[in-house]
Amino acid sequence: MLVVFCDGDFWHGYEWESRKNRIKSNRAYWIEKIEANIRRDLKTTKQLEEMGFRVVRFWEHEIAGRLEECGDVVERMVRSVGSR
Repeated sequence: MLVVFCDGDFWHGYEWESRKNRIKSNRAYWIEKIEANIRRDLKTTKQLEEMGFRVVRFWEHEIAGRLEECGDVVERMVRSVGSR
């Protein structure tokens, strides 16, 4: 079984340690919100893997810039899951 997530760069904290310093307005709110998202994403991935799922996550910019490659990854994973 396969689960695919498409994570928004801002909302899910892509390169978070350097990007969070660029937040200018409402910093406390956004930093806590995005860090909570990061924690939730890690927890969700772990829980799904413990249930036997394979999890793949793509960043927004990966999908926008290399959609076909992302599709190929999903296709390979679907085939490998099906062969188990």
